[in-house]
Amino acid sequence: AMRRARAWSSQSLDAYLDAYSRDFRPENGQSRRDWRRERERRVTRPNTIRVELSDMQVSAVGDDRYIVSFLQRYRADSYSDRERKALLMGQENGRWKILREDSPSAVRDFARNADRRGPQPETLAPSSVGRDAATSERDETSRGDGGNEAARRVVRNWAQAWSNQDLDGYFSAYSDDFDPEGGQSLQDWVRERQDRVGSPSSIRVRIDNLRIEPVDQNTVEARFMQRYESDGYSDRSRKTLRLKKRNGTWEIVREMGG
Repeated sequence: AMRRARAWSSQSLDAYLDAYSRDFRPENGQSRRDWRRERERRVTRPNTIRVELSDMQVSAVGDDRYIVSFLQRYRADSYSDRERKALLMGQENGRWKILREDSPSAVRDFARNADRRGPQPETLAPSSVGRDAATSERDETSRGDGGNEAARRVVRNWAQAWSNQDLDGYFSAYSDDFDPEGGQSLQDWVRERQDRVGSPSSIRVRIDNLRIEPVDQNTVEARFMQRYESDGYSDRSRKTLRLKKRNGTWEIVREMGG
């Protein structure tokens, strides 16, 4: 709990996300993907954040699982709040990780119900925001076209979200495993893209000569000529996106020039 609070206060996105288990399940049925996108914005966007924990209490709930409850004080720019929170913690590879985050009563109910249900796989289903092709992707792939048309649609939706300056739609095209080019950290990449997508008065991104080239059964590369116009700036460059198919949906895992 303290590690998460320190990472949040220092706006260290990688350290913050590392506090959560692979089996973490967001509250209110939110998908793991949507939760991650939301946390990226809330951890990295404010100029400053300060998170303080007090009145911490720990209680055991079965084998190697504990509920940690505390009073959380949060301050960011001109906003602040104070609330009682709880985390369900479990061990993963010898480290304590967060399995659930909610109010104390909701976390206790979740822990009891999870014991009765047994383990369930997490959902990584994408949000419908900016991903209106998710259903059609699965349909098109089932027609035996190798997923080329589905991948093509994802790339065009990505360009349209960029043109619309729709940050949710833009970021939702990327995989949780996206690896920025040039050794840039994911946190720095997110901040840079938030500025470059959200700041201009207007943006127009056009894709020409799009070709989808299979790499293996679940990987393709989309190659195209990208035309970009924003305020008084424009450029034209070749771009390659590498996409992988996860849970029936194509996601961008790598973005390269040339």
